[in-house]
Amino acid sequence: MKRVVQWVCFLMLSFFWAVPAWAETELPALKTHVVDPSDLLPAAEEADIERRLDDVRQTRGFTIVALVVSSLDGEPIEDLAYRAFNKWGIGDRQRDDGVLLVISANDMRSRIETGKGIGGELTDLESAEILREVVSKPMHEGKLVEAVDAGTRAIEARLADR
Repeated sequence: MKRVVQWVCFLMLSFFWAVPAWAETELPALKTHVVDPSDLLPAAEEADIERRLDDVRQTRGFTIVALVVSSLDGEPIEDLAYRAFNKWGIGDRQRDDGVLLVISANDMRSRIETGKGIGGELTDLESAEILREVVSKPMHEGKLVEAVDAGTRAIEARLADR
């Protein structure tokens, strides 16, 4: 009987350990500053935001990337943001000065992930304020372009004195 209980416990632990791997959102390669694998943003508006974020990178020296997904598929947004930020290596490797804005349309969740080189200039408190005061309303109204544009502009403004 003890062996059966051990076997059942092993199977249960194996199942629960494997579930997060099934739930992970697939990340495409990072080729642009706006990553929209589900094509939720209209192409023209996405291109406008892309041009602006590329200009920020070239003129200001730090990188802002926006990731817009339709659903988190059960994955915590914190995990997706951390995984994407690290997989893509956002920002300069030496300065670790990248910022990632993640918006999940169906889940109505958003998150800002920062590199260590930005953390003192864009704190968790300031990031939460941007999400609450700038990103949340348009996101909840289904205005994803406005949420991405306003969110990335607010991040840029907070880093203006950099």
